[in-house]
Amino acid sequence: MLGERFSFLSKHCVGHGLEFGEDASAVTTGRQFRQASYQFDGQRSEQAQPAQLKVPDRSQDFVCCVHYLEHFPDPVPVLKEWWRVLADGGVLVIALPEAGLYPRVGERDCNPDHKVDFQLENFKQQFLVVYPEAVVVDEGFDCESFYVVLQKGTALPCNFVTPKYSVVIPFYKHQTMTAQCVESIFKHCQPDEVICVNDGSARPIDVKGVRNVKLGRNYGFPRAVNEGVKNAKNEFVVVLNNDTIINPGGLERLVAALRDPIVGMAGQSGGKLNEDFSHKEATAVDPDYIEMFCCAFRQSVWKRVGPLDEGMGRGYGEDSDWGIRARKLGYKLVMVPNCCKHIGRQTFGESDDVTALIERNRQRLVERYYRGRALWVMASLGCNGGGKVVQKLAEAMQDDGWLVDVCSLVPWSEAAPGWERFGQRTQKDAFDKQYDVVISTFVSTMPFAKQVPCQHRLALIQSDEPEWPDNERERKTAREHFTLPGFKHVIIADHMRSFDKKYGMDIVGQLDNGVDSLVFTPRWTMHRDWPHRIMVVWKGAKVWFDGQEYLEQAIPELHKKYHDLEVLVLGSSKPRLACHVENVKTFDPDVICDMYNRSTCLVVPSLIEGSSLVPLEAMSSGLPVISTQVGMHYAKDGEDYLQIPYRDSGAIVQAVNHVFDDEKLRKRLYLNGLKLAHSRTWENEQAQWLSLLKKEMTP
Repeated sequence: MLGERFSFLSKHCVGHGLEFGEDASAVTTGRQFRQASYQFDGQRSEQAQPAQLKVPDRSQDFVCCVHYLEHFPDPVPVLKEWWRVLADGGVLVIALPEAGLYPRVGERDCNPDHKVDFQLENFKQQFLVVYPEAVVVDEGFDCESFYVVLQKGTALPCNFVTPKYSVVIPFYKHQTMTAQCVESIFKHCQPDEVICVNDGSARPIDVKGVRNVKLGRNYGFPRAVNEGVKNAKNEFVVVLNNDTIINPGGLERLVAALRDPIVGMAGQSGGKLNEDFSHKEATAVDPDYIEMFCCAFRQSVWKRVGPLDEGMGRGYGEDSDWGIRARKLGYKLVMVPNCCKHIGRQTFGESDDVTALIERNRQRLVERYYRGRALWVMASLGCNGGGKVVQKLAEAMQDDGWLVDVCSLVPWSEAAPGWERFGQRTQKDAFDKQYDVVISTFVSTMPFAKQVPCQHRLALIQSDEPEWPDNERERKTAREHFTLPGFKHVIIADHMRSFDKKYGMDIVGQLDNGVDSLVFTPRWTMHRDWPHRIMVVWKGAKVWFDGQEYLEQAIPELHKKYHDLEVLVLGSSKPRLACHVENVKTFDPDVICDMYNRSTCLVVPSLIEGSSLVPLEAMSSGLPVISTQVGMHYAKDGEDYLQIPYRDSGAIVQAVNHVFDDEKLRKRLYLNGLKLAHSRTWENEQAQWLSLLKKEMTP
């Protein structure tokens, strides 16, 4: 039932509210509306036109919609009505099928009553254009659906206390306009300090509460910002142009967006860059840079990314340069609309000199960041361990200055979230461009990758793939693909070093799988509850090499001792096991991290697969790991994880018993696992990959 599946959204639905749903289950305790009549704990659902509610304006704390909006041919009036009845600070909670993960309208297996397709990023972007006062406070994916929580008005995100922040405003002349900007800040916000950086003007800003910092001459925007940030005393810093007027609560909402440590910068406006680093378009979705007329960041992030490039002169392009550097380090750039009114073009204006400066700085970006054009060839576009690794490596290339295309051997409509940031190619149009490097990612992609014209060919080897087929004919074909000439091979585990002799591979490097510890992190301490709950990753199709049959044999024995035993399954299918099973189908890393945090151990009985990403994510989240030795060459048995022999269900039972019953062992695995995961970072893997690429691409 949908109510049970999306019950985690109930934490946002506090107070009085309305819920619109598809079936006879509920997420909230609010008034229930359905297109049919259902019974809910003594009350019956109401039937009403969702675009014509008889509910007063601004009277509800929440409106929750779970798989409801897609049944209406025009959702705009419905959303407008829901937004009308929400009080300031109230939340609109939406869960809808994600087109591409769920069949699109008119496709086979799509609910015939569905009228409209939705996708999370497009939904957010269009909603924020119509309702710029909305703030996204939560979002993610669950199985074939997405969810998003939008807060109304200028209220801050739930449970967020605004920290002290400094405001930096560079100015050159235009003192009256600058003073108006400062006065709007003091009127509508509560900064700890306001610093006006005098970039060569004759007079300072004479407004009470302002600290003036004077430069010797007119250096330009980058130098003025850098000096202002040096003088700021707080961890949180807001940078503003002097031609802005701040809206009520605008700066607090800007700073609130930094509550997620993966956010490197938040701003009101941002954009995408073309392949030649010229401005492509404004965007609210995954911008390449944030326009610094209104932005916020942490001092710690600023020091790590580095200051603005003062070689950009008076300005233009310095925001693109900083955004590229931040994204290369793994930070996200996010948009917070409607923080201020921006007059624009008041400092530099329009002139031939400005046009020349923009072109000069663009060339500076090309020289610094352009690396070449790359094509990744993918057998599928899911979000399993191997797919995550490829996606991360492709993102690293893109952020390092590569133009990255992805050629999929399956329809792009099946793509999981994250692949949309790359150029989309198919087997028909992959030959339209000349590539510097083509990268195969699977044994079945090597023949096609062999055909694409390029200067260099690499193959990323994540497992002993020719051993996967269960018949000799298919294994022979796979071995022939693996040994195609012209490829240089990159492996990810020590046990693959023997592949050079086994398959005649030209192994040129090895990557150490890394984990994003900003996403995968303990949400509890060691002293949390440790339920009798095992987490496993379950493939949709049954294959001999994942070792799942031995886990299936172990579960009944464990259930005899632990009658409350639960198995938490991450995967596309729900196995039939001799205990309670909770199946979660999701690509959302936050949901997966929550699964790790709700379990007591992860069991990986794999026989030949080599990716260590899932165990690393578990360790980074504070979850003890039980695994065969495949892919775990970096970890010590009994200290970092518990090693089990291949094909041994009894060993699985014994290992789970130890983790469940031995608190000292749990603590050791918890602490050592965290330490190990934090030593194998995504940043290190990224650096290894980019260094290897540079070596192979150098003549």
